[in-house]
Amino acid sequence: ASGERGPLLYALLAATGGACWLKFDGTSVGLAVAVLTALGGPLIEVGLVHGPALLNLPALYEYAQPDLPRLGIDGWIAPVYFAGAPAVGGLARWAKSDLLKQ
Repeated sequence: ASGERGPLLYALLAATGGACWLKFDGTSVGLAVAVLTALGGPLIEVGLVHGPALLNLPALYEYAQPDLPRLGIDGWIAPVYFAGAPAVGGLARWAKSDLLKQ
């Protein structure tokens, strides 16, 4: 996502993530989960990229050419996590209802 298309790509992914939340969840709790997922997912990836170096181990995960090189990740990953949160929430609700039936 380097160069001029970076902001456009980010805007498109953010809009798509918002549309996914609205279509598949639309609740305030779902929005909070999506925001926390969009923040937590990339933070975990930063840990996977940089954490092993603290122990003199190779990275567990890396992007070939991250557009946020200090973090070692691509910026577009946060809206992807946001968009995936409603699916995870739906799966959790299904699992909970299935367990309650037993």
